[in-house]
Amino acid sequence: RLALQPMSPGGRHPQTPEELAAFKENLFSTPFAVNFVVSGDRSVLLAFFPTEATDKYAELMVEIDRILAGLEPYYTTHITGTIPFMDTTNTYLLRDLSTLLILAFVVMLVIFYLGFRSKRAVALPILVVGIGTVWCLGFMSLIGFNLTLMSVIIPPLVLALGSSYSIHILNQYYREAGEVEADTRWI
Repeated sequence: RLALQPMSPGGRHPQTPEELAAFKENLFSTPFAVNFVVSGDRSVLLAFFPTEATDKYAELMVEIDRILAGLEPYYTTHITGTIPFMDTTNTYLLRDLSTLLILAFVVMLVIFYLGFRSKRAVALPILVVGIGTVWCLGFMSLIGFNLTLMSVIIPPLVLALGSSYSIHILNQYYREAGEVEADTRWI
């Protein structure tokens, strides 16, 4: 049977060598703790820390890193879980967003130029897609949406869909422009 009980006297961290010895004794003598909370060779200890829900997990991770920095000379520590995963992923996505947007614009410029061989065919789609991306991010900011792990895909999605529609419109424009040269009302 499982029973919840504190491993250290008073349910707090050991504060004296005697309390530390009692903590170790409780931990290693509990059959359910071995290979679950502490490894069989007693070299690894698992600690689980529940947290309150918050929008500022980055601040929490900074605080955890500060605390663990003091343990580094003595122990090897590893952090896992949803909060560190989301924080790290969010950090990398937001850090790389501007680089990826610029790279996407450059690739689109090259593809539009190679596909249509016209300055107009490069400038107009980039202008349309750029304005759409700026409007999208501006509107998100205006109504209070932050860039999160899920919403960071919206700007690349606007770029992809906008460039796709621009290609279709430019194809139709150049197709019909070749058929009707004298009359400019066709546009």
